[in-house]
This record gives sequence, structure tokens and C-alpha cells, in this order.
Amino acid sequence: MSPTSEAITYLAPGIQFGAGVDYNIWKDFFIGIDGRYQLVNKTDGVNLSGMTAGGYVGIGF
Repeated sequence: MSPTSEAITYLAPGIQFGAGVDYNIWKDFFIGIDGRYQLVNKTDGVNLSGMTAGGYVGIGF
């Protein structure tokens, strides 16, 4: 194993905030959306903070 370089980052501490909503379509079928914001310190000049959003379909059992 060679020694690590300055370009390698092992730890970028941060915090994540999120919210979401589920909706019961019928019996055990669900749809939902969620959004998350990551707040992370700049690491090696790269800004890792940002917002993500997504949707999903689920079956409960």
C-alpha cells in the first residue's frame, strides 16, 4: 500500500435535512415524494452541499 496523497479525502462531516410525504392510493399501495438537503464543508475546493428530490411507489405488507 502506498501512502495517501493530498487529493484523497477520508472524512467530510456534514448534516442532512429532509422531509417527505406518503399517500395511500388503495389498500397497501403507496406513492410518495421526498426532498433532502446536504450541508457539507467544502473539501479540497469541491462544494458537496446540495439538494436532492425523488419520488417512489411502494407496496405495504
